[in-house]
Amino acid sequence: MPFDLAKCARPNILALEPYRCARDDYKDDGTNILLDANENAFGPGLALNNDGKLANGPSSSIEIDLLGLNRYPDPHQHELKQHLINLRNTHVHTEKNLTPENLFVGVGSDEAIDALLRAFCKPGHDKIVTCPPTYGMYGVSAQVNDVGIVKVPLDVDNDFAAQPDKINEALSADPSIKMVYLCSPGNPTGSLVDKEAVRKILEHPTWNGLVVLDEAYIDFAPEGTSLAEWVAEWPNLVVMQTMSKAFGLAGIRLGAAFASPEVATVLNNMKAPYNIPNPTSQLAVQALQPQNLEVGRKNREKIIQQRDRLLSEMPKITSVGRFRGGTASNFLLVELTDSAGKPSNEVALQVYERLAERRGVVVRFRGKEPGCLGCIRVTVGTEPEVTRFLKEIKNVLEDVHAGRLSQNSKEREEQKEKDANESVKEIMNDYETRRLEKIKQNQKLLADLDIKPVVPKVARNTDGKPPAKKRKVFQEQTAPARSSARIAAAPPKPSYNEDEIAKPIALPRSAVKKGKTSGSNLGSVVKGEDEPLVPSKNVDEIREGWNAWSSTAAPPTRDGDQVLHFEDYPDFTPNKSPEEMLREGCFGGSYYRPLRSRKLGIIVEDDWEEIPEPWISGLNVERFLTSPQYDPDVNKYKVSCGQSIEEWEAAGWISHEHDVRGWFQWYTRFFRGRRCEDDDRQVSRWKKCVGETGRWRRMLLKKYGQAGVRTVFDDGEDEEGVEVSPVMHQTCHHWAFEVRQQHLDEFWHGR
Repeated sequence: MPFDLAKCARPNILALEPYRCARDDYKDDGTNILLDANENAFGPGLALNNDGKLANGPSSSIEIDLLGLNRYPDPHQHELKQHLINLRNTHVHTEKNLTPENLFVGVGSDEAIDALLRAFCKPGHDKIVTCPPTYGMYGVSAQVNDVGIVKVPLDVDNDFAAQPDKINEALSADPSIKMVYLCSPGNPTGSLVDKEAVRKILEHPTWNGLVVLDEAYIDFAPEGTSLAEWVAEWPNLVVMQTMSKAFGLAGIRLGAAFASPEVATVLNNMKAPYNIPNPTSQLAVQALQPQNLEVGRKNREKIIQQRDRLLSEMPKITSVGRFRGGTASNFLLVELTDSAGKPSNEVALQVYERLAERRGVVVRFRGKEPGCLGCIRVTVGTEPEVTRFLKEIKNVLEDVHAGRLSQNSKEREEQKEKDANESVKEIMNDYETRRLEKIKQNQKLLADLDIKPVVPKVARNTDGKPPAKKRKVFQEQTAPARSSARIAAAPPKPSYNEDEIAKPIALPRSAVKKGKTSGSNLGSVVKGEDEPLVPSKNVDEIREGWNAWSSTAAPPTRDGDQVLHFEDYPDFTPNKSPEEMLREGCFGGSYYRPLRSRKLGIIVEDDWEEIPEPWISGLNVERFLTSPQYDPDVNKYKVSCGQSIEEWEAAGWISHEHDVRGWFQWYTRFFRGRRCEDDDRQVSRWKKCVGETGRWRRMLLKKYGQAGVRTVFDDGEDEEGVEVSPVMHQTCHHWAFEVRQQHLDEFWHGR
């Protein structure tokens, strides 16, 4: 059998969106000014000559043991750990002392990020909390380790402050969350996480997990800010640091994690035996000597001087907007504006590209991250570098607003687009070939096993009567909140609950809550209760099947773009989980109200109780699940849209023997691992509505194009507050799909 990478590799790895940096696009040719990666522009914290050689001073005693490179390094790194501990035993936050037993050292902080995920998160089950905008490797490492991500954004309106109350709400709602990653100072925000905010999360009364504080830039913050020594007080705290930034040693890739001795032991037990090379540890130990710490301190003073210069000079340049976030770092996050003075991603992206391609100055574009519309991130450079940057960005902004674009640049853009289109064609052709091959394999397997494909049964009309027609009801209607004018003006849809309904028949799979009268939530909809219903002949067999299933499939994985991937249905890729849909008020909170099934002759209620408790923990069930009326105020997009389940049933969309409430109920069970004969049909419906070529998805993206909107954030807020079709947004939301930035990028790229 020929090797097939697509079948051999893990699906979450194939779907991985790798970490990208500006140097993926722009290579350093030795003449560029690199203000993109937050390196220390003033060099390593070692005494060096002008030619980069060790000076006659505190660093001249460094001797890299070249003859010893044939031997493995010290697996425990006792000397290095002791120097790092000495640096952080400040006793500002505690009287307790750190010891080498509190430390794990790795290949950059990234090894610590990955080690924590592997040690404390169960793949395919557990989750972490991240607080965007933040460092991208938290999400990449989570995806590699098949760990889910819950995003609790920073407070955009409060200098990107952490929101401990919202984080604690997420922790209370989902016990599968094992870690909270906080970046302090933040990247790309430069904002410090308040000490009391960290304490509030650490003191959560029921959550059992770790708070991971990433202090990569802490030495640019005011002295005494680091909480590393706090791990001696809090066993559920981990503090990560690095030698890459303030120490100017990005090239040796050394990071550390301060933790309780127990947590540090777990990390040290699982690391590679000789993970820190001898040259790395020897250079790091020298940089931590008192004399070289003084060299590093002077370099930081120079960085702060140039940072203050940027803060003073950049606002004088036309089209430079606000500085965002804080300044406790060696970089700044700054808005670039359009001719109307509004932050603009189009301007920021052009400035980013032109600075690198034409001026040899590389910065980072950050406009796609929450709260960072129109932003670039600029690393603080040396005095000559800052002088050149200020000159070049002024010239580039003038060019951008003057609309000057060279023919060569146009040709490059056209070639990029052509190459991208060819790449997409190759991918789609390969996918179609593999899909057809899989269909043939399945057909052959069925034939070999003498198994006939099972087609869901559809009840025939045997009473001789023509099928009921939908009735048109013309009466005064109140327009739903934020609904389109067309929908608001349209006549209301018929309600099949207007017929007389008898007392409900309770289903054996779910118990009626104590003290609750069956059918009481139907309110004014219930009429003619004395008239009994006549259940269909096979109703007992059907409702028994609803509760007879067990989980047979692996849980879905989630990539960095929050897209869900099901191993056995690779073309089914929603980006909203059932839990998220319920918490965002999908279906106006009325999906699980008591339901009269005409086909089965029964009333279905209380089946919401099969929903996993963590999904609805803290929710008002009567408002978000079983409301007798559709409430647009609980919907994410605050609109009324969609049809009732009774209408879906009348239209023949319900497969009663599987899911009496329709698609979303099917999705909740499919998500939890049930597989049934109706799966192909339901996935096909999803694809036709919001799949890659689905009609609702295409219509919604078309409206983005008509509105000229190019940016959307994860919370559904569009660029510059533009509101694009809330009704269509909510409709797509019903199908577990929400427009993300990559969808807009693909749409605009194809125009």
